[in-house]
Amino acid sequence: MRARLVWALVIALLLGGGAGATAGAAAPAYAYTFETHAAFFSAETKQPAVVDPQVFVAAAAVPAATGPQNIVHAAGYRPARPGSDPATAPLFSARGRPLNLTLGAWLGAAGRGTTTCAGDTATVRARFTGLIPGGLYQLTRLQFTVRGPQRTPLGQPDGAGSTFTAAPDGIGTFTGRLPFCPDATEGVVLAYHSDGTTHGAALGDIGVNLHNQLAARIAATPGLPNTGAGGAAGGVAPRPAIPFGLAVAGLLLLALVARRPPRRRRA
Repeated sequence: MRARLVWALVIALLLGGGAGATAGAAAPAYAYTFETHAAFFSAETKQPAVVDPQVFVAAAAVPAATGPQNIVHAAGYRPARPGSDPATAPLFSARGRPLNLTLGAWLGAAGRGTTTCAGDTATVRARFTGLIPGGLYQLTRLQFTVRGPQRTPLGQPDGAGSTFTAAPDGIGTFTGRLPFCPDATEGVVLAYHSDGTTHGAALGDIGVNLHNQLAARIAATPGLPNTGAGGAAGGVAPRPAIPFGLAVAGLLLLALVARRPPRRRRA
């Protein structure tokens, strides 16, 4: 009879373990390392050479034209070309307004971030170095759709909760809540507002007063099940769970069976 009780407890614990696995299952989580927007854009669009479409260098012989991302630039300026333009080259907006920084300083930024989902919301945490001291920055959501890349504030729809100001030493930290859980195919972009003004849901005029400095594709955190809105993202799936109520019922049934007296053998 004791053996039956022991087996009943073991089976019940095994059944109940499924419920514990469900309760302890990790929420979708993503981690990502930022790269320069120039490298990100050039790789995504398969440019023959690295180009930064949103910051410009002086080039006297260049006429006014429309560059990558359909950004119209003034005569005497062209998109910067990291790798061929000198790091000391001053940068300008598409209209020729000085940005008061060099190409080397612009390309010196770096950052890492995480996004952790909880139901229909998510928390974003990121840390950056090498930013423009005192610069106004905004994190934006990058979605790859059949109509092309779509950018929206990484925060509330009106842009609230998506901006921060870099410290005097160029370090920037961001913590924000999202009213959605991103899909594993999305990206995150760090944009600089060269006019020192936020522009709400409109973000700004790229190349003129809004310049993407860093970008990243989000990636599933190793070892966590990632099934953000829109589809699976890999990771380790939890084992199938048996409902807790079924486990309790199994325990009671096995306990009743264990209490039944053993059948006597016939002589």
